[in-house]
Amino acid sequence: SRKEMIYPVKKPTKTPKIKVKKRKPTNYKKKAIELAKKIVRSQGYCDKCGSTTRQLHGSHVFSVRHEATAADLTNIICLCAYCHVFSKDSWHEEPIENAEWFKKKYPGRYEQLKEKINNHEKYIDWEGIYADLKLIEKQKNNG
Repeated sequence: SRKEMIYPVKKPTKTPKIKVKKRKPTNYKKKAIELAKKIVRSQGYCDKCGSTTRQLHGSHVFSVRHEATAADLTNIICLCAYCHVFSKDSWHEEPIENAEWFKKKYPGRYEQLKEKINNHEKYIDWEGIYADLKLIEKQKNNG
């Protein structure tokens, strides 16, 4: 056709694909939270009943969804499996009663945690928090 003669259609050229090696992302948030729980569990006894023979869990006072305190050692308590999950008044079965217990056992700590949650920065340096927790773990192991 006449249009094609005047305005020839150019075939699109394929641009060569450059392969970029992607670094596998490291989830420092998850690592920091797990390490914080491990450090708290290393105390070796349940904060609620004192048991040293049952499996120990690191349980959050304020939920992990509150990032400002998710890996904060003061927001995690050491509970045996019974006190954490299995008893009729376990941490998760009776949260209000257990919050009151926590406030009595650790006066001031509950309010400090609430303050951190309400006044935290938007950006959380999970890699830095993880590094700090690694140092704490190392000190505990060497101390």
